[in-house]
Amino acid sequence: MERIARIAEALRSDNVDCALLSSASMMGYAHGFFEDGHERLLVLAIRADGEVALIAPALSANQARRHGIQDVRPWSDGEDSYAVFRSLSEEWDLRTAVIAVDPQMRSDILLQLQNAVPS
Repeated sequence: MERIARIAEALRSDNVDCALLSSASMMGYAHGFFEDGHERLLVLAIRADGEVALIAPALSANQARRHGIQDVRPWSDGEDSYAVFRSLSEEWDLRTAVIAVDPQMRSDILLQLQNAVPS
């Protein structure tokens, strides 16, 4: 997608390794997926190389795939959704990365993401 490529280019030019988007407006702009997770973890992660992954409630997984998101990492009620983020952060080597965060991300979600992958 053209917008993902432009976001990735901006990340590289600013020496940022990854962006985490969580608001419906930001995810919709980036990838056409307009969904709000409310209090649930729903994050579109974009690496500076253009790779994209979505951490989402299992109920949102099919909708995300219909919008062209290929790497969807669903979690179900009763599961630790932040364990899914920890797995992604290990795979993408985000422990010491510079990460841009959606300015509309809920603070409780941001704090949980920080706790999931302490630097």
